[in-house]
Amino acid sequence: MTSATQARKRIEQLSREIHEHDQRYYGEDRPTVSDAEYDRLFRELVALEEEHPDLRLPDSPTLRVGMAMRTAFRKVPHVAFKPDWTRHAKAAPFKRNDAMLEALPIGVIVFPGSGISENLADKARKMGIPVQRITERPAGH
Repeated sequence: MTSATQARKRIEQLSREIHEHDQRYYGEDRPTVSDAEYDRLFRELVALEEEHPDLRLPDSPTLRVGMAMRTAFRKVPHVAFKPDWTRHAKAAPFKRNDAMLEALPIGVIVFPGSGISENLADKARKMGIPVQRITERPAGH
């Protein structure tokens, strides 16, 4: 059993630490502890608050549901999904694939379909871009 004074100090310390880790993880996308270490700190805080519910802080990390996500994201080029049939006629979907790959994506997800999606996968692979194939529908669909 922990004395109330010791528990209060440790709860304050853990809350402060966890808030800092949350900011680094969610706000800055730069975590400084492993998930296992974070979970250990969080479980310790939960246990102390269960042992001393009157010491739970109003802004305790155990009371939050989520956190604001990082707002400084890198700019990502957008490519119109709809092929430009007027400009490129039958080659439009393939030109669209080329435009998507010019943006140098970090990966490509290919769904079952036509030779157009195969064209995208082949070109991406040749450029060294990882390709993830979706091969089946989820259960119940």
